Amino acid sequence: MLDADGNSQIVDIGVNAEFHGSTISGVSGCNSYNADYEATGNEISIGPIAGTKKICPHDEQDVEDRYLQLLAGAATFEVEGRSMSMNDAQGTPVLQFSQG
Repeated sequence: MLDADGNSQIVDIGVNAEFHGSTISGVSGCNSYNADYEATGNEISIGPIAGTKKICPHDEQDVEDRYLQLLAGAATFEVEGRSMSMNDAQGTPVLQFSQG
């Protein structure tokens, strides 16, 4: 993920994404989320995103909010082996997922 200044940061708060048909779901920190998505070629559109509303520690909530913002803003993706990266509309890498 990228921080507010656009710098890469490693975050390990239990974030995940599972793609099933035209739906993405997962855990965004301390809440669960789901959304419809559409993918054509390497382009992707996600949203709107719905989620549970548990009260999270402030720092986790900040990261969770940023993760969901980046996920909703993903415009392209690339799968390489067991990893998937997502880029925003400007082509900037914003998210990286690895299959465990």
